[in-house]
Formats: sequence, structure tokens, C-alpha cells
Amino acid sequence: MQALITIAAFLLTLGVLVSFHEFGHFLAARCCGVRVLRFAIGFGKPIYTFRAKNKTEWVLASVPLGGYVKLLDGRDRRQIIPPAEESQAFDKKPLWQRSFIVTAGPFANFFLAVIFFAFIYLSGAPQLPAVLKAPLETSLAAQLGVNEGDRVVGWEDLGAQTGNAPLLGEFEPVPSWNALR
Repeated sequence: MQALITIAAFLLTLGVLVSFHEFGHFLAARCCGVRVLRFAIGFGKPIYTFRAKNKTEWVLASVPLGGYVKLLDGRDRRQIIPPAEESQAFDKKPLWQRSFIVTAGPFANFFLAVIFFAFIYLSGAPQLPAVLKAPLETSLAAQLGVNEGDRVVGWEDLGAQTGNAPLLGEFEPVPSWNALR
């Protein structure tokens, strides 16, 4: 069962990444006036197909390991472009627009990563409590009575005092291992 959950989580994650990546290409192409013929998530036999009013074909395919955005392009010998639509072809656009369309997919993934990290930062991540393992029998910690399972709740910097300094005073709290480091 755990293997199925792992595979499903992997496919869902990959689907989100691929969709966002391809949508970056799609959005940039539309902004530059390039006609998008097909927006596909996955490869292989289509499971679901929808044709929009602007003649873009939206496809969800059976193998969810990638995707593509097919643009109107005069370099493709299989595409017959009427003269009225030549201005919407990818190859007829200036270099800066073609470059923008090509780089928009990776930039969209970068933007998605920034959003995810911001969400994780704002919502917080669980921290492991500072719980100790059993110390070596010959160690100072064992002689002081530290046992397995003891929890570190605070620490005090003794500075250069290493002798028999009393452990009294104010401690800095330690909520997790990350804070202890």
C-alpha cells in the first residue's frame, strides 16, 4: 500500500511541475501573439480532449510523465499556414519573443519553487525535539546522570569556566535540535 501511495504522490508532484512548466510556455506564447495548437499534459493515447473557441486543443494523456505545447510554426512541414495566420507563427516572431517563450517554462518552475518555499517558511515545518540517546558509560554525561530519553530544555554558556561551576542561573530555551545546533 505504501508503494502505491508513493507512486501516486510522485505522479501528482510530477503532474503539477509539468503542468506549471507547460503553462509558462503557453502563457508566454499567447502574450506574444503566437497561436497555440495543442496544450498536452502527458504522452500517449489521449484520455480527455477539449477544443477551445480559440482552436487550442487541451489534452490529458495516459502517460503522465511529461507534456508539451505545440505552437503554430512554419518550420514544421506538416503544418500548412494560411497567409492570414503567418503573423501568429512562432518562427515569424522576433528573437526576443521566441527566447521569452522558450525560457518561460523553466522560469515558471522557478516561480513555483519560490511560492512553495514561501508557503513552507510561513507555515513552518515540524522540528524534532532535543531528546538524547544513551551516553557512553565512561563519558562525563553518564557520570552526571544523563539517561537515554532525557530532553534538553535549555543550555547555558559557561564560557571559560570548565571547573566545578554551579549550573545555576538563566538558561536559553532549546525547542528543537535545530535550535540546539
